[in-house]
Amino acid sequence: MRFVLLLGGALLLGGAAALLYFVSAPGPQAPAPTPIAADTPAPAPPPRRLAVLAAARAMPFGTLLRREDLQWVDLPDGADTSGLFVRGVVPDDELYGAALRAAVTEGQQIGSTMVVRPGDRAFLASVLAAGMRAVSINLAQGSAVGGLVQPGDIVDVLLLQSFGQEPPLSPRRAASETILNNIRVIAIDQRLLPTPIRPSEDAPGAVRGGAPPSDPRAQRNITVEVSAEDSERLLLANELGRLDLALRSADTKSEPDRQRPTWADAASAALNPNNRQGQRAVVEVPSTLTVYRGNRVDRIDLNGGAPK
Repeated sequence: MRFVLLLGGALLLGGAAALLYFVSAPGPQAPAPTPIAADTPAPAPPPRRLAVLAAARAMPFGTLLRREDLQWVDLPDGADTSGLFVRGVVPDDELYGAALRAAVTEGQQIGSTMVVRPGDRAFLASVLAAGMRAVSINLAQGSAVGGLVQPGDIVDVLLLQSFGQEPPLSPRRAASETILNNIRVIAIDQRLLPTPIRPSEDAPGAVRGGAPPSDPRAQRNITVEVSAEDSERLLLANELGRLDLALRSADTKSEPDRQRPTWADAASAALNPNNRQGQRAVVEVPSTLTVYRGNRVDRIDLNGGAPK
C-alpha cells in the first residue's frame, strides 16, 4: 500500500513539473516586420549644355538652309555666344529658309552676319549666284511632281508639245524633252520657305519638319535660278507647250544631259507603225458631205438622201 502511494505521488509530481514547464516556456516569436523603404526622390536631370546652331555639312554661298543642313553643337561653359543662335533663346527653325552669305564648312558655327533671311532687304538677290537670273514658270494642275518640290531642290525642266496637224495615229503627234538640267528652285508661289519645322526630342541636335501651311498640290508658280541664256530658252519653251519639273537626287549632277526628245510612240506601243502591220485600219466615214460652190452650200447625205 505504501508503495502504491509513493508511485502515485511521484507521477503527480512529474505531471505538475511538466505542466509548469509548458506554461513557463516562451511561445514562438512573430516574424520581424519588413522595413518600409522611404521614398527617395529621382535624381535631377543633368543641366542642358550650352549649344548653338552650326552647319551639318559643307555648303556653298547662297545655299537655302533646310532642316538637314543644321545641327546643334555644344559649347563649353562660359563660351562667348555673341552673334550666335543659342538653343533655348531662338527656336530650332530660326534659320530654316535663310540663305548663306558665305561658304561654310561642316560643324562651323553660323553667326547672324553669315545669313540673310526671308523678309530681309535684297534676300532674293542674295540667293542668286553671280550671273544668274530668277525666272518663274507656271505649272498646270496635275503636275508630275505632285507638290513634292521645295525651295532649294534641284530639278530638270521638261517641255511637252502636241502637234495637232499630225494624224491621230502618228508616232510624231506629241513629244517630250528635257530642256534644262540641274536647275535650283528658289521659291514656290512667292514662298521662299520650305515646310516649317518644329523642335525634335528624338536626338541631340535633331530638327524635324512640321505640317505644311497649305496644300502642296496647289503649287503653280515656280521660281528657278537659271543663266541669262537659259532664261530666254525657258520663256520661249513656255510658249511652245506645257512645262513640268522632274525632281533630281542630290547625287545625279554628274549625269550626262539628255539632248534628244522622246516621241509619242516611245510612250504608246499603239502609235508604233511596226506594231500595226497586218491590222486593218478603221476609218470613220462622215454621214454628210458639204460642197461649196461660190455662195451656194450643198450638203449631200451619203446614206442616199437628196442634197439639201
